[in-house]
Amino acid sequence: MQKPAVSKGSAAGWLAVAAAGLSLALYAAPDSAAPFNFEEVAREAGIDHFTVYGNQQTNRYLLETTGSGAALVDVDGDGWLDVFLVNGARLDEDTPEAVSRLYRNRRDGTFEDVTEAAGVGRAGWGQGVCAGDYDNDGDTDLAVTYWGPNSLFQNRGAGVFEDVAAAAGLAQNRRRWNSGCAFLDYDRDGHADLFVANYIDFEPDSTPTPDSG
Repeated sequence: MQKPAVSKGSAAGWLAVAAAGLSLALYAAPDSAAPFNFEEVAREAGIDHFTVYGNQQTNRYLLETTGSGAALVDVDGDGWLDVFLVNGARLDEDTPEAVSRLYRNRRDGTFEDVTEAAGVGRAGWGQGVCAGDYDNDGDTDLAVTYWGPNSLFQNRGAGVFEDVAAAAGLAQNRRRWNSGCAFLDYDRDGHADLFVANYIDFEPDSTPTPDSG
């Protein structure tokens, strides 16, 4: 049976509707307590790594103000959502520890860092991520956008990936600021297509800075 493609945009739309509804409910009853609360447990759950996007103290370029994407997706088909987090970089120094991370759900409220074993630990100025089964094999694949060449991580099964971007025709003839992405079947042929949004042209050597006058 064909597995439908996952559209990041539709999920974001539902989240926006839900958030708007919650805001209206809280505004209508300011004296009543919210029906839920959140607690920060990332580190206790095993999701703990160094996130980078730009200089730690000051930002000179717009690129340095953009954070990194995230995806909650069942990469190994066990019915539990795993966590993929995109990481960035810095313009003025190497950050080899800043790679995208994949955390496998241990099914007990904790996660295990399986980045290296899964083959998704690419460094670079990451931006967004989207998930979908583009090859219709029943396993969820990941597309990750970058300032620079993108990655298409094909799921080989059991949550092990291979970057096949070049072989899949996603190579670029110049460096682009790729931002968001989405899998969708736009021509209704039963195969997930990939849409990648691009932002402005940016090269540090030719871009004015705030202190350049």
